[in-house]
Amino acid sequence: MKASFLLSSVLLSTFLFGVFTGMAKGQSAAVPTIDDIINGIKSSENLFFQLDSFMVHCERIRSEDITPSRFGGGYTNVAFIVAKKDAKWFTSKAFTEVGQVGADGLNMVGGVWTPLEPQISVLKNRLLLEWVQYGERASVDLFANSNNVHQCFDYFRHMGWNASRRMVEADGGNYEVLLAIPALGDHLDHPFLPEFLEQNKRRYIVHPTREYVDGFLCWVVEYPGMDKLWIDTKHGYAVRKRIYHWGPGKPRKFAILNQDWKEVSPGLWLPHKQIVDKYASIVSEDSKIWDQVTARMYYEVKEILIDDVPDSLFEVSLPVGTRVTDFVRDVQYTIWDPNTDPFAGPIELASGSNRWIVFRALSIIAGSVMFFVGLWLILRKMEMQKKEGK
Repeated sequence: MKASFLLSSVLLSTFLFGVFTGMAKGQSAAVPTIDDIINGIKSSENLFFQLDSFMVHCERIRSEDITPSRFGGGYTNVAFIVAKKDAKWFTSKAFTEVGQVGADGLNMVGGVWTPLEPQISVLKNRLLLEWVQYGERASVDLFANSNNVHQCFDYFRHMGWNASRRMVEADGGNYEVLLAIPALGDHLDHPFLPEFLEQNKRRYIVHPTREYVDGFLCWVVEYPGMDKLWIDTKHGYAVRKRIYHWGPGKPRKFAILNQDWKEVSPGLWLPHKQIVDKYASIVSEDSKIWDQVTARMYYEVKEILIDDVPDSLFEVSLPVGTRVTDFVRDVQYTIWDPNTDPFAGPIELASGSNRWIVFRALSIIAGSVMFFVGLWLILRKMEMQKKEGK
């Protein structure tokens, strides 16, 4: 019996020694530098956006109002589809909750009217088609004038990736121009990675001891009082968790948890679930609720395609009766033939020369001349009335 007890003790000691030795090895791995983290995130982002084609279908499946606030909460469920193939892009935004349906094709959910049909955008040949189905209207314009297309990138933003910049620069545009558009503030005013890390590299530290997030060891990368990230270097430098503040030493602004990471292509890991906490705004909310979660949103990936995206996704057939505003040619028309290609005319105008640039410039000049002539006539009339009054 003593021999049996001794054997059991030896086996238990050996097991515990192995466990603690393994944990020690896990915690004593070489600490990466900030440059290592930056390059790792950049490498994963490049690996994705340099694919010949991809399609991501992600949905906000649920949201909760946590702390009552003036402007927080009220997030409806929505489905986003973002696809790219070569130089073509496709986005779709569709509200998925069905409430009170109106005669105009709008849907009342939580006191907010939302369209039943998805809003679709297609980018090709440096031109952007935006199709609002419920209003039976569409527009074609230069991509530089885009707006709605940038509202579909929640999934990428939660990972820290700037899909808007990727789309704009792939099309030869200037991303900085977008930053001046007030309507895009909520979508572009974000500490994207790795840019934010690069800009504040000296402020970040990498803690020597790793921490577990969802059972995976992560390096904790922190800009004290401002930004804290949990990076899993073993799975494509995945940002498993992030907490960000309104400013150094200020209350929290958001917290993101990226979960269920899967290798969708060799070396490319993407999350399939996301939980996002939005904290009270220090700009518009009462200070009593600062640093408190006002809304919690849950996202889930429904489908991801890698290098297997059909060309048909980028070919949009507008239904008969759709009113099209062609800003490139400065014309409006109604679709009477379902085979009409809304890109054909603008592409023809833009192809082979800079005629479209001249056309747009002349339109702007003509509009400016009319404005100043009108202003001059108004001032002249006011001057004449003043003289008559004397």
